[in-house]
Amino acid sequence: MTAVVVGLGSSRGVCADAVRTTLRAAVNDLREIVAFATVDRRRDEPGLLAVVREHGAALRCYPPAELDAVEVPRPSEAVRGYVGTRSVAEAAALLAARDLGGGSLLVPKLRGEHVTVAVALLNPLTISSACTACGACLLTCPEHALRPAPCRPAVVASRCTSCGECVEICPADAITLRDEAGSCVDRIDPHQIGDLEDSRVDHSPSSSDQGSGGGTDGTFGTPGEGEPTA
Repeated sequence: MTAVVVGLGSSRGVCADAVRTTLRAAVNDLREIVAFATVDRRRDEPGLLAVVREHGAALRCYPPAELDAVEVPRPSEAVRGYVGTRSVAEAAALLAARDLGGGSLLVPKLRGEHVTVAVALLNPLTISSACTACGACLLTCPEHALRPAPCRPAVVASRCTSCGECVEICPADAITLRDEAGSCVDRIDPHQIGDLEDSRVDHSPSSSDQGSGGGTDGTFGTPGEGEPTA
């Protein structure tokens, strides 16, 4: 089955129903969601957490500086002024996909009511550093889902059918189907969401979190009070 990661950006106080509505518009089959991702200061946002709990998928949180380093199709300088990053939803989806073995943006930022959603498609297979770039997999793939690239082949996730022929032909045993690796299905107990900790993130309030007024993705206040949503 196809596996996707959902990136979320929102205002403070976003309504869970608004998140659900936008999520349904972005993801055709909600069973494909294996993880959610957002900026670290939204890790305790009730409207977002309510939806994450419903799906029992892990929530990955990233600091603004790490998100801002990701190249995205729809960056916003206005959002950077509030959050410290030009993108939340798209950048978070891509970072989480990277951490889960690689992937590509499937659905660019989709705006809802005080929320944005972006979707990244996870690569159906992983190619380890054991790859010798012999080219055998490129020749055997019936869907032409593998393309030449520096160091090791690149995966075109939308073409791969997980047939396994590349796994069988690889002389270095460097290719693993995602279902075999089990690396992306990081399902959790929905009741444990509030106890999640990400060791890479500093959870102490930053000075930008302590501002006043209506901010989106970086400040407190009434949702959508004249500010952009990443």
